[in-house]
Amino acid sequence: MLDGGITGFLSVMKTLRGMRFAHFVPGHGRTDKPWPAAMDPQQRYFDVIRAETRVAIRRKLSLMEALDLVGLSEAENWPNFDDYHRRNVTAAYTELEWEE
Repeated sequence: MLDGGITGFLSVMKTLRGMRFAHFVPGHGRTDKPWPAAMDPQQRYFDVIRAETRVAIRRKLSLMEALDLVGLSEAENWPNFDDYHRRNVTAAYTELEWEE
């Protein structure tokens, strides 16, 4: 779930990728991937949300329209997609609509 700003969240993820850790604890569930590859699915998801939200805003879509379009390609990758995705898009949209 996206708590805070998507731009800041992705910036922190970029910083974390450059760090070396002896151990890390995934936030939800287990992972068999090493650091920082363990962040790849989350990075992809938020990159998709940010890119598609920016397109929706440029196309002058309303938030309600964006909620029905943005990031749907990620649905199969996340077990809790239906529970959190619309909230994530809402958070991204309300931040990114002020970029331009």
